[in-house]
Amino acid sequence: MIQVSPQKDSTRNYIRSLELLLNVSNILAQTLNIDELLSEVIDQIFNLLKRIDRGAILLLDKETHKLQEMVSKTRMGDKEGVFSKINYSRSIVKRTIKAGKPVMMSDTRRVAKAELSDSMEQMNVMSVMCVPLTYKGEVRGVIYVDSIGLPEGFRRDDLDLLASLSNTAAAAIENARLYGAVKQELSERKRAEEEKKIARTYLQSSLESITDGVMLLDKQRKFAYMNPAFLKLYGGEAKDSIGKPIQEILPPLMSPKMTKTIAEKVKKSLKSGESITGVELEVIDKDNKMRPVSYSAAPIGDEKGNVIGEVYFIRDITERKRAEEELRESEQKMKAILRASPIGIGLVINRQLDWVNDTMYRMVGYEEGSLLGQSATVLYTNDKEYERVGRELYAGITESGIGQVETRWIRKDGTIFDCILAACYLNPIDPSGGQIVTVDDITARKQAQDKLTASLKEKEVLLKEVHHRVKNNMQVISSLLNLQSQHITDKDSRAMFQESQSRIRAMALIHEKLYTSEDLSHIDIASYIHSLTHQLITTYSTAASRVSMNIAINDIFLTITTAIPCGLIINELVTNALKHAFPHQQDGTITVSMTPSNTDSLILTVSDTGIGFPEGIDFRNTTTLGMQLVTSLVEQLEGTITLDRSEGTKFQIEFRTQQ
Repeated sequence: MIQVSPQKDSTRNYIRSLELLLNVSNILAQTLNIDELLSEVIDQIFNLLKRIDRGAILLLDKETHKLQEMVSKTRMGDKEGVFSKINYSRSIVKRTIKAGKPVMMSDTRRVAKAELSDSMEQMNVMSVMCVPLTYKGEVRGVIYVDSIGLPEGFRRDDLDLLASLSNTAAAAIENARLYGAVKQELSERKRAEEEKKIARTYLQSSLESITDGVMLLDKQRKFAYMNPAFLKLYGGEAKDSIGKPIQEILPPLMSPKMTKTIAEKVKKSLKSGESITGVELEVIDKDNKMRPVSYSAAPIGDEKGNVIGEVYFIRDITERKRAEEELRESEQKMKAILRASPIGIGLVINRQLDWVNDTMYRMVGYEEGSLLGQSATVLYTNDKEYERVGRELYAGITESGIGQVETRWIRKDGTIFDCILAACYLNPIDPSGGQIVTVDDITARKQAQDKLTASLKEKEVLLKEVHHRVKNNMQVISSLLNLQSQHITDKDSRAMFQESQSRIRAMALIHEKLYTSEDLSHIDIASYIHSLTHQLITTYSTAASRVSMNIAINDIFLTITTAIPCGLIINELVTNALKHAFPHQQDGTITVSMTPSNTDSLILTVSDTGIGFPEGIDFRNTTTLGMQLVTSLVEQLEGTITLDRSEGTKFQIEFRTQQ
């Protein structure tokens, strides 16, 4: 066995240390990236110290002074590579940082358990070395390595080698840190310059595009910038004005007095550091016309708060002034309209009067302005009426947008008058803006209406009296005819008198129906025909037990001018059927119907189940008075009449109703 002398072994360790330091120096020459540097350093440690199983480099944060694991490595399981974390002994690391000297435990079995972490015991860590990274006498971090399952894993020369490496590595790490800080600062500075450049571009673009005039003055109050909007107002060229004092440019734009006023305001602003906003004045534009403008000004300060210039914004307010003038004229017109309005108008917000026109004040007898802020209840006769009106108005507004209701208001002197209220939202989108309410005094109208109603009722009474007297007179005539007929021995003559009586009774019955009806202008034709046919059946009593009447009419009302000819036609046709349709005590039915047609006309039908109308007789050309009267009455109604002989006799008359 070859024996190596201690001297040779020491030389070999020294050479190995030099190799390690040389490799580290080469790494420093190749990179200043701290992540790459730390990775290379840990790799070199593992290459030269084969007994290391795990290792890590931990650095102290300069601001927080907290220890951060920057890089770690392990040989565990024959899998070399960077692990995210190494469970190192914190007590050993703290002792190393505090003492500023290397610490080695060659056999952890001889060390108190408090010195070791739980994971170190679980992983059977047998040897530990920890050396400080010291730069200019200040500990900046540590290099930590350990060996698993191998007692006496590290020797003194391993610790010396690691300590030698730590001195060089500390300087390299600090240089990399400084390089990184400088690089970041330069990057941030460059980014700041780029951002300033972009901001200047954006600002330039914004100033070029806005419609307000903008001008910048430097510390000597010379023009530094004018945007196109200002040049358009001024009428000059930027190249002719940049660098010139403001007093050479402003006089053409405004009077000397105005220039002096602005200068005083700006001087005060510069002294106080406050802005000038919305000052309105008139300037002379490039076309030598007076133009209203609004200007704002503010001092420009540097980072130290020193004033280095001024910025001015000039806005052309010609259109705004024109709009304001138009609005003012419109308001004046509206006020004049509201004053001249014959109806009261008010604005109600939360059921309180917010505004009232002169007409309403005159209407209710209050002094101008005395109703503002008051509840509208002061204008109502009682609270119940106030609530009712409110409900109905709001219901109308909700349903159709406008509510309307009739009520009674009370004036200041206690007199009461009738009125109609109408209301709608001032702004339908935002009902909180209140409601516009109009008030129309209808007292005179109501009085005239009452008079008209009374007059109409009086005329109705008179008209009923007329119908009543006409009916009575016709009954008198009928009675006279009846008395006269009693002295007539000729059968045919007496029949003629009876027929005349029947016709008179038919007309009298219409007047009777009118004066007993609520409607003096229309007759319920169904009721009339029932009465008329009953009257005829009674007249011809011999047929009452054999012939039945069928009336088929529903809800038809006729005017007197239509009802009289209709009544006479029915009288003639029913009388004719009773006299001739059922000879030899024959039974049968007479039907009278009236139905609406599809042409806004009425169809009157009189039919019987008797022997039928004679075939050889033309009902339009007869010598009998009855059929002549029927034909004449149909013409009076401007109607048409047809005869159907197929089943008994059926007359059908179609005519238009008269309104």
